[in-house]
Amino acid sequence: MKKTVFLTLIITICLLLSVSCTKGSDTDSTIESSVSESTDPETADNSDTPDSTDNESETDEIRVTESETTEEPMNDPSDKHEFSTEAVSALVSLRQGMVGTPNMFAVAYLGYANSINSTAIDDYLSSSCPTLSNDLPFISEIPSENIIGEGEGFLFCIVPLDENATIAVNEITVNTDSATVFEHILYRSEAGDPILIFTDRGDIETDTEVIITDSDGNTVSWFPRITDTGRIETSNSTCSETLVFDFSPYAEHLKAEYADMTTELWTLPTVDQLLNTDWSCEQYMDNGDVHSFSVSIREDGAYVYWNNDGEDHEYSQAECSIYYDEGAAILEFDFAEFAGIQRCAVLISTEENLLYTCANFVDGETEFPESGIAARTLERTYG
Repeated sequence: MKKTVFLTLIITICLLLSVSCTKGSDTDSTIESSVSESTDPETADNSDTPDSTDNESETDEIRVTESETTEEPMNDPSDKHEFSTEAVSALVSLRQGMVGTPNMFAVAYLGYANSINSTAIDDYLSSSCPTLSNDLPFISEIPSENIIGEGEGFLFCIVPLDENATIAVNEITVNTDSATVFEHILYRSEAGDPILIFTDRGDIETDTEVIITDSDGNTVSWFPRITDTGRIETSNSTCSETLVFDFSPYAEHLKAEYADMTTELWTLPTVDQLLNTDWSCEQYMDNGDVHSFSVSIREDGAYVYWNNDGEDHEYSQAECSIYYDEGAAILEFDFAEFAGIQRCAVLISTEENLLYTCANFVDGETEFPESGIAARTLERTYG
């Protein structure tokens, strides 16, 4: 009986071990089959998996694109610069002046700067345009991350009307052979803060593009550039003069230029040096056009001639006088009802053969009548 039970127990154990081994074998087989199906290139389905060679080529193409497009990280829209109380007040006032007009942004030409870094902006503005710097202190508080350029060249300040506007600045490169335009991203921000831009081509066809998009989706594109009259070119790209508010300190520019020229080569003229003399600028370029200008000063008055639209013009017998103010010699012409009083600051060369004239900066007027010219040099032709 005991033998029978013992044999039955052995047989049962053997059967159990046989079943366990069979199950283990099946499990191992399933795992091995699964691994084989996922790794065997002959049996795996590669229809949705990119080829390794193609993937490498695609990566190289992305790298090339990134090297040709210099992307700066976009500022966080909420990460606005914290200006001083005085700066905020001036910024709000400037923007309020554009409300109710077609203006989308304000811009000021701040002159040509030579090798200044972001920490020296305040010193530059204090010396080149102190009145503007004092009236609008936010300009000198613009942080380095909102200053675009190498710190040398024509300097512009741009202020969007919308304080939440998106500003993009691109460098445009044109391949004339392939007629391809490349855009190198210089700056992106959704903070709507004022920015400063240096461009070394501000007096010719510039390669810097500014794109401003307000909260309503309105977009304007503009290239920072000054004309040969020394004023901002407000109409270019998709921008028209109605979209721009120009707050450039032109009078301060002329005053600084005048002061720089008042050296041993140029002096303040006297009445005797100007009486019974003729001065002429035979040709000068104004927006690509050839113009002429001349003035004759006599005891009975002055005669002014100019040509800027294909026709000769004449202001005859204007009362003429000279006075001195703020270290400048101001030549005043009174054309009565015809054109009113016109003034220009003047310097005469030490050889008395050249007369430098610029628009009056003492009283804030910055244009000659009808001409739009900020400054010119005339040659003595009589007297």
